[in-house]
Amino acid sequence: MIAVPVAANGEYPAGAPEPVLMELESQTFEVEAETAYQKLKRMLRESRREKYVRNITLAVARRDTEAAQKALDELVAEYPEVVRNEPNSIRYHQGGIHFWRKDFEEAYKEMDAVVSSLERKYPKGIPAGGKYSEINAMFMSDAYFARGAAAMQLSRFAQAAGDFKKAFSLAPKAYIPLNMCRALLRLGKRKEAAEAYDLAFSMNAPTAEKAEDRGYICGMLSKNEPLPKACVRTVAEGGK
Repeated sequence: MIAVPVAANGEYPAGAPEPVLMELESQTFEVEAETAYQKLKRMLRESRREKYVRNITLAVARRDTEAAQKALDELVAEYPEVVRNEPNSIRYHQGGIHFWRKDFEEAYKEMDAVVSSLERKYPKGIPAGGKYSEINAMFMSDAYFARGAAAMQLSRFAQAAGDFKKAFSLAPKAYIPLNMCRALLRLGKRKEAAEAYDLAFSMNAPTAEKAEDRGYICGMLSKNEPLPKACVRTVAEGGK
């Protein structure tokens, strides 16, 4: 399955990573004894399944929620085993569709179910060094981030900040502290927000500099000492 992180302000984050595979441990791999016919049949079946997944991802990228829902429904109808084998993947995609429909309560519920399931599965965190540890850590990071994004839209800023922090600890990406900055600003924690914005800038300057709400962020942080590096030019230009 594919996960594409979204920004808490309703935009895809600048510098976001390419779609990543997730929950590979539950997918079907080639068995040792397999005839050429069986292998071809399996490959065709898997390619159809991946086509559905790709259609979901592309539709969400276009914010075409109807097409995304149709592709997800078709995937589940043709491959009902994915609901049993990869329930978190299905919930994650459904939550993303709800998010872009601006049904943030339902988006939060789906992502919360994913996070809760993963926390039960990994109560002590993702085991290091396992065959799928990096992939599972990335998926868990995406789930925390997505729940935080929905929480932001519901004005649950403390929840959002906490989820972004957990997401960053699992897979440090520049768009995460950028969104953490947004949550912290709404909590009135300007010092911590400035640190988060500087972190985003230090990791990937364009992510911080090209934020659509940079004027608002830098305006809120303009009295901080020192001024976040990403805000120096913005403040000098009068918040543009």
